[in-house]
Amino acid sequence: PRGRTLAVADEQQVVHVWDTATGVERCTVAAGKDDTLRGMAVSPDGRHLATLQQGRDSPYALAVHVRDAASGRALLSQRPASAGPVSPPCSASP
Repeated sequence: PRGRTLAVADEQQVVHVWDTATGVERCTVAAGKDDTLRGMAVSPDGRHLATLQQGRDSPYALAVHVRDAASGRALLSQRPASAGPVSPPCSASP
């Protein structure tokens, strides 16, 4: 349900996913050994966690990983087709 999932990253590049209704930690997800966590988002229904990770070798080595927010199980990994820079996200209107 909306608002029952909280994802927090720590200084070790580990994402902790919590159920806010029970206070129970659902799972933890670590960035790859050679990756830096650049962003994360939880789906509106709280079922999925998406992370954006950057390879330490190149600022253009980006990958999006989608996981089950209850178990941490990997569902999808996608790297941009382009080897060039990725445009920054659009800013939302107030």
